[in-house]
Amino acid sequence: MVEAQALGFVLQRSPHRQTHFKHLKEELIEPSCSEARSFLETWRDHDDRGGMIVGRHFPTRRWSGLLPHVALLEKTRDDFRVRLIGFGLFCFYGVDLRGKHLSEIHAQERYRLRYGELSDVLESGRPHVSRATVRDGRETLLSREILSLPVLASDGCTRLVLVASFWTDRRWLN
Repeated sequence: MVEAQALGFVLQRSPHRQTHFKHLKEELIEPSCSEARSFLETWRDHDDRGGMIVGRHFPTRRWSGLLPHVALLEKTRDDFRVRLIGFGLFCFYGVDLRGKHLSEIHAQERYRLRYGELSDVLESGRPHVSRATVRDGRETLLSREILSLPVLASDGCTRLVLVASFWTDRRWLN
């Protein structure tokens, strides 16, 4: 069997595809990572003035390094569709998720939880903050703080969720 590669990264070995790893998630009130706190403050500044607009307020030169770790999701009738995904998340998941629905990416229980979180972000207009960790036994392999933020598409009307990952511990396994 030939393994697919993306710029030398073997996709079958991506952390999300490894069934023996344990994926843990915890909710946070505020991010602890300084870069995540700074990005959240930037989002709040734009939110006070009508909202962060993709293409106008993000990305900017200051946040260009975050692009590989961002996904944009659009709510459909009973799901979310991935409109954009950065290369860092592509490598984490081991597959290009553009155009896929949340229900295609996650198992039923995980889908229901994530759908509820993202729906709440859009309905409440408030951010959701969490920490996701990948462990192999007792060893932490990956850890990231995740900000899910309500934003507006470039038309200034279409509501989207911007999901940004801030890696605090990353040991790629390839």
